[in-house]
Amino acid sequence: MAKTYTIRPDLEAFVDQLVAFGRYERPEDAIAEGLELLKDQELAREGRRAELSAKIEEGMEDIRAGRVHDAEDVFREMEELIASKEGNRDAAE
Repeated sequence: MAKTYTIRPDLEAFVDQLVAFGRYERPEDAIAEGLELLKDQELAREGRRAELSAKIEEGMEDIRAGRVHDAEDVFREMEELIASKEGNRDAAE
């Protein structure tokens, strides 16, 4: 059974404009394509969410298994790496 929805006036005008310019034959076609795009966007978002959840679980497994690094050591190594890269850049100039 078909349902009726109310859309904001600016969106209604946009749909009407698309039909008037010949981009779509009927308002329903424009709205259907817009909903298909929204559906694709939501599916992609869910995929990214699932990937992120898997990465978080992988990280938690690493923590439980003791595969971790001390934050101070990591920051110190990063600072040393940055300093060495800046030194190399200065030497090249």
